[in-house]
Amino acid sequence: DEPLDEEGNGLNLEDLLPCQEEKSCRDYLDAKLLWQDIHNDALTDREKEVLGLYAQGLTTREIGRHLGISHVRVVKLNRRAKDKCQKFKDEF
Repeated sequence: DEPLDEEGNGLNLEDLLPCQEEKSCRDYLDAKLLWQDIHNDALTDREKEVLGLYAQGLTTREIGRHLGISHVRVVKLNRRAKDKCQKFKDEF
């Protein structure tokens, strides 16, 4: 099944992605694939939770209270997740 716009016309890749040029579309897809690999294969469930709560705007102490762990543990989980992300990025 081919994606269609509101008028029933076929869409190409550039129409579906938030980018204007072919290179930026490739960069966008590379970044999305990298994030998917990291999220699915590299991070523990707890690391994903911590990153998700940071993305929601919670502070380190708020995350710790929310998860029932110390703020020091939150910092360590965040650092470990960042290190894993950097490692994946360097290998990619």
